[in-house]
Formats: sequence, C-alpha cells, structure tokens
Amino acid sequence: MNLSSVRCMFEEAGRRTRTSGREESMALESSNSLSSIPSVSTMQSDDDLQQETMRTSVKLSDEEMLERARAAHLSEDFASLAAEPLANGLWKRMKTVDRFVVSRREMTTSNTEKRDNELEILCAGRIDASLEEVASIFRSNSEDEHNTAMSALYAKSFIFGSYEREVPCSTDAMTHDDEIVVNSSEQLAVKTKSFTRTAMFANNEQWCYFDYFQRKKERDGFTISMRALPPTESTPGRIVGRNARVDQLHGLNASYLVDKLPNSKGLRVVLHAWFDPPEDSGDRPRSSSQSFSSRFSSHHQLSMSSSFRSTSMDYEDASKHKAQLRRLLALAQSLTKLPDLIRRRRFGVQIPVNLSATYATNTRCPCCTHSLAPVKMSLAMAASAIANRSLSSIKMDTRRCYLCGYLVCIGCWTAQHMESCSGRVAAIVVCVRCNVNVQACEYSEVFAGSAKEREKHRGPPRVVEDSNNVSVVSLLVDFLSTSLLNTSSGSPEHAAVVAVTRMLLESNESDLEDEDHSEYDSEDFTSDPLDDDAMNKVEMLLSDEQNVPPLEACKLANADQRDYLLDLPDDPTADVPHFPIPRNEAARITAAKTTRLLELANCIAPEIPDAGIQLRPDTRDLEVLCQLAVKTVGFSHAFISIMCAKHEHFLAEDHPVIARTVAAREHTTCQHALMSSDPFMVAHHEADVRLHNAKTTKDLNIRSYVGFPLTVPAEGAKPGDEEVTVGMFCCLDSTPHIEITRRQYSTMKRLARITTSFLLRKARQLHQPTEVHDDCSSTCSQINFN
Repeated sequence: MNLSSVRCMFEEAGRRTRTSGREESMALESSNSLSSIPSVSTMQSDDDLQQETMRTSVKLSDEEMLERARAAHLSEDFASLAAEPLANGLWKRMKTVDRFVVSRREMTTSNTEKRDNELEILCAGRIDASLEEVASIFRSNSEDEHNTAMSALYAKSFIFGSYEREVPCSTDAMTHDDEIVVNSSEQLAVKTKSFTRTAMFANNEQWCYFDYFQRKKERDGFTISMRALPPTESTPGRIVGRNARVDQLHGLNASYLVDKLPNSKGLRVVLHAWFDPPEDSGDRPRSSSQSFSSRFSSHHQLSMSSSFRSTSMDYEDASKHKAQLRRLLALAQSLTKLPDLIRRRRFGVQIPVNLSATYATNTRCPCCTHSLAPVKMSLAMAASAIANRSLSSIKMDTRRCYLCGYLVCIGCWTAQHMESCSGRVAAIVVCVRCNVNVQACEYSEVFAGSAKEREKHRGPPRVVEDSNNVSVVSLLVDFLSTSLLNTSSGSPEHAAVVAVTRMLLESNESDLEDEDHSEYDSEDFTSDPLDDDAMNKVEMLLSDEQNVPPLEACKLANADQRDYLLDLPDDPTADVPHFPIPRNEAARITAAKTTRLLELANCIAPEIPDAGIQLRPDTRDLEVLCQLAVKTVGFSHAFISIMCAKHEHFLAEDHPVIARTVAAREHTTCQHALMSSDPFMVAHHEADVRLHNAKTTKDLNIRSYVGFPLTVPAEGAKPGDEEVTVGMFCCLDSTPHIEITRRQYSTMKRLARITTSFLLRKARQLHQPTEVHDDCSSTCSQINFN
C-alpha cells in the first residue's frame, strides 16, 4: 500500500465524519423544533410508551416460526446443489482450498453481456467423515457447543454466539418426566453469531438467524436452512443501541447440503449463501410473517432507527457491498476448516499416553526406522545437505507422540490440535502412524444424538453415585429366588444356584480369599438345602453400606490416560496393534501354572478344538455368576476368562459365539485390562485405535466393555503383597456405556472374588478321582483328567 492510497483512505474517513456531523446537527434542530409543539406522543404515559415499544417489535409464535422455516426450506433447490452445479456453467470458480471449490453465480443480463452477482456464492467439497460427526458441528444443541464449533471454523474472526431458543417441532415427543425428546429428523433453533470487522474502519457484524435442520428421507444425509431474522423481529441476543457499533447482517441466508457420496466413501458438503436486497431482506422464506411486516410497515419505517439503533447494510453503497462479499467469502472459508475440526475432535476421543508415567527407550523411529542417535556433523554431511538444499538429514528435533508414547524423528511427527469432550483445545504432537490409525476408526456413534445424549456416552469412563441404592440388589435377589424355584431340587442347575448363593452368604470383601475352601473339594457342599431366610440374608449383605467402598476408592484403570506405550500397526485396516506386556508378566504366568488355572483353561477351552478331552469340569456355577453380572451392570453378555501368554480362554459365558473358545491375545480387550490391577472399562470399541479392528469387536459387535480382574497370590508372595491378574470377569454390550455406579462396582468386585474361589476349587479337583453317581446322568465336577 503506497502513500497516496493511505491519503485517500483518510480523506474518505474525513468526508464520512463531516457528513455524519451535518446529519446529526440537522436531526437535532428538527427534534428541537418539534419538541416545542405539544403532540400526542409527548403527552403519552409510561404505560403507553411501553406498549408502543412492544408493538414495534414482532415475535412470532412457535407454530409460525416452524411454518416459516419449512417454507424457506422448501424454497431452496437442494436437488440442483447435489447435481454438480459447476458443470452447468451457472457458477464461476473463484478459488480452490484443499478439496473445496468456492464459486460465484454468473447471471445473464442480456444476450451479449454477463455480470457477476457477487452476493451469491457456492462452496462445495468432499470430506472423509460420518454424517453424525458433521451433524454434531452444525446441529449444536447448547450455547457452549455452538461457540466451540464456530470458534474452530471462523478462528479469530468469531467473537461469540448465542443459542437463543429451540422451537419444538410437531413430531417431538414428551417423556413421562415431561422432557422433550428431540426428533432426530427435524430441529429448529434461533441463534446468533458475532464477527469481527472485515475492514480496518468497519464495524463488527452480527447475524441473527433461525437454523432449520432436516434429515433426508433416505437417511443418507441432511440439509440445513439458515435465514436472517427480519429487522422487525426481536430476539434477546440482538445487539442494539446507539453506541453498539455493530452492523446487523440483515438478508444474509445460507443453505447446507451434506450427504453420502454414491459408490464411494466420504461425504459431499455444499454451502449456498447469498444476500437479499434490502426490499427482500427477511422475506425470502415468504411465510405468515409477511402479514406482520405489512401490518406495521409504515410504523416500522419511522421507529426502526429509534428502537433498534442498529445499522443495516445498504445494498447500493459500494463499501457495504464489498463488506457483504467479504462476509460471504468468510462463510465459504469456514467450511474449508471442517476437516480440521473433525480431526481434532477425533484426537480427543482417544486415550493418550501419560508421558510422565511412561518412558520411551526406542533408538529408532517407529514410523521410518531411522536412527534417533545424535548426528555427528562432518564436512561431507554438510556438503550433501547444501547440495540437496535440504536440512532434514541433519535435523534432530525428536518428539514424543501423544498417543503411542514413542520417540519420533522430525520427519514423522506433525503438530495437531486436540479437542476434549468438554470443548478444551490443546496442542499435541502426533506421529504419522498414529494419525493414520486415528482416522481409520469409526466415530458415528460417538457423536450421534443431541448434546445431552452425547454427554452420556462421551468422555473417559467413570464411576458415579447410585441413583437408586436398592435396584441392583433387588435384581440379584429376584434372579436367585426365581432360579431356585424354577429348578428341581437335586438337579445340577439347582446345585449351581445353591453353590453361588452359599458363597455369597459366606463372602466378605476382606476374607473371601483368606478363607480356605478346601473342605469343599472332596464333598458336595451344595447338597444341604438353604435356609428359609437365605435370600433375606443375601439382600442384607449386598445392601449394607459398610460393604460398599467410597466413591474416591472406586478407580478405573487407564480411564483418562494410559500408563503404557502402544505399538500401532502401519496399516490399521489389515492389522491390529501388538498386545502390551505388563511388568509382572512372568510372575503372572507362573502363578497361573502353579494354581493349575492354565491347566483348567486348557481342559474347558483348549487351544486345539477336539483335543481328545472327553470329560470337562462342570461350569454351571460359573454361568450363574455370568448371569448375575449381566443383571448387575445392565449389559447384554458376560464371560469368565483366563489369559495365557498368547491366547485368552473363555471358560464360561452366555454368548454362543465365544462359548468355550480361544481367541488370540492381540484380538481381545482383556489384553489392556491386564496392564493394571484395577477394573478396566471401554465405552466405544469402534472409535478406539486399540480395539476397532479386533476380531472379537467385529464378531461380537462390542461397543462397551467392563472387566474386573481375577487375582491370585504370586508364587512365593508374602501376606499383604499385591496379587497378580490371571484372568478377567467381563461384561459386554452392543450399546455404549460410560458410567457404572458405586454399588455396581462393589458388587462386581465381590462376584469376581467368588469367581476366583470357584476357579481355584475346580483347578484343585482336576487330579481327584472321578465320581459317578448312579442317579446322575452326567459325570460330576470331581474329574480326573489324567
């Protein structure tokens, strides 16, 4: 910019100041002359003035708002937006940003000339994301979500926004708690956005509009219609006043089309934005609101300047015309930031490594295998770098990846941003391999639903207080009572329920594993009938608050950060991460062998099917425990497993797919549960880089998992030493769960201790003589497998 241009700018500013000064003086003289003459308005009371002010601003009812929004939605030709509008010659390309193209419409004024209608633009592009991810950005259900998303799309040009109100649609339903259940296919809300000025001497801008979301009937996309509210329509978030210095974006409209691409992976995103001329501002939807505008049109023209005190852009003014064009281009530019926002939200779903608790000792980069040792500079290396015009061979800016935790060379890490579920944004360092794995996960269920629904299944897993203290206990007691009534006395099923009930009565959080149940190995302790008051005792035991640990003691392992490194594959679609190895792996395997639990696992679920084992231990009591676990946490399935060096043996479960089978360790969820002695919980397998491609995740359709460790004393351990984990007592579900209550936590820990006692007893019975009763159709659980 030269000196003459700067001088012209200041001269123009001076002319505007002088012109505005003359106008203000003329208005002041006119008001003074009118004030001396009594009129009806000056003699009105305060109540009359208040009623007059209320009449100047129009507020539509919910039905009228919905009718206007639907009419505006029908007026947009979304079919033409989806039919490659750039190919028909009506749009002229302005610029290309990554995979997005920004264009403006060309309108023919005669047969020989064309003029550009610069106040109508189109931005179209393709992104690799799910519909739910994009919908969660545009379909914000709270003011915090609205501001967080807009700050990411508009960066520093966005000041703030408000979520004025949500208009209930006719298809919304009411629950028994009088809460509105938002219809997933339609939503109408009133919002505002405030932007910084687009030029040096311009004012800030505000857009007050209604946002109408509608899902397509084919369920393969959605459309959004945003229309500016008329100047005569009041909303609490509108900035008004003499000194507001905010230009209202009257007549600004936008339409979004998001749908799946045919025969390809990804989404097509199209933005159509335009400014209406002043005479048509706010009337493009053409609904019942026109009656309000015509009814008070003459009065609004006289009172708009005094009531709203807001500056509306003049279509004929060249400077305002340029400002409108800059605002339209800013809308298009925000759409090109959509992939970056989706990427940073995906990073926030993952569980990062705890850099302070782990230490990486790798000497080579895990992505390119280059050595991370310090480079010794020589004349030959310096000459080679100068000749190649590249310093990559001598740079040694090594960083640790926030996800895997390994040291990465300068050529294999990039600076990214991560957005947590609470909206906080942090700068992170991600290696190339982790970036590919994060983008390969599926995030549709993580971002599905409204803001309140996403809060229930987003964020790190957690333990919460009980809302109903007796619900879990009553379910367990009812199940045991029903099972005893529905099974005949003396049957194996009845004996299994009696055994579990008796162990519950004799169990205690502190003495379960200290007691010696060896007397039960040689005699059937389930033959004695239960007392009539047994179920009442079980209910009292489980309901006792003294047996439930405090909330701060209910810990979940690796919930918000991992305490171990992660070895992710180069191709996440064809391979799975290598399983992590705990520090006490050798002691864990030794304890499983000395307690004969590995031998028991090979008998019930051998690695090689049909290995010649004719008789297997009875697992009906373990299956009863699985059913109790399902009742406790509200999941669909439960299983009991023993983890060996390379496989996981499923000893008892209520899922037919994994019944008495073996799975490779790297394809299981329990491989990560072994990394801590605390219970382990996962809410979204499909969105977790550790588990999204695991065989068990796909075969069982796992979305949620909670596992409680089965621990035994290590070989040569002293009393009070920490025990080692040899197996897991787990629950699975196909729907996301991110919370368990404190009573569910304590009940599952009790059931896990009882399960360990049953497994140890069965392991001791492996080499006892076989006992066959004449009145039994099957062999009893005391079996000699030699």
